Amino acid sequence: MGARTPVLSALCAIATPGIHGRSTAQTAPITVERFGLFVVSDDPGRAAAFYQRIFGSPKVRVPGMVGFEVVEGFYAIVDRATFARTALRSDTTRGYMKVADIRATYQQIATAVPDNLQGPVVTEGRFSFFRMRDPDGNRIEFHAVRPS
Repeated sequence: MGARTPVLSALCAIATPGIHGRSTAQTAPITVERFGLFVVSDDPGRAAAFYQRIFGSPKVRVPGMVGFEVVEGFYAIVDRATFARTALRSDTTRGYMKVADIRATYQQIATAVPDNLQGPVVTEGRFSFFRMRDPDGNRIEFHAVRPS
């Protein structure tokens, strides 16, 4: 792997450590210390404004990346031109977030960014969810699990 830029190093330090090699040997499960994901954007400023309406003020704002603390994880927006020139537009990741109250969350999203919702809350057994898309077409799903 080539040298990392300061922004990429920051993202790697904040996000969950990854596994780069493959082995056929049986190993113990990895211990995840923190979850992080990023979406690719053609216009990080526009995407940051969109996500700020949902998550509040960003924790990190550096050239090419804006990041938000979400529970005990990190949700970042990275500039396509800087970090992901060959990524396809939209669906660069599928973020999903568990919430305590799916209907209240739906109403918050409907108030903040109503045009980005993709249908109503769907309930399947104990699971309820709804989807939305960000300004770059990335799909995000919110879900809740009803106790049994």
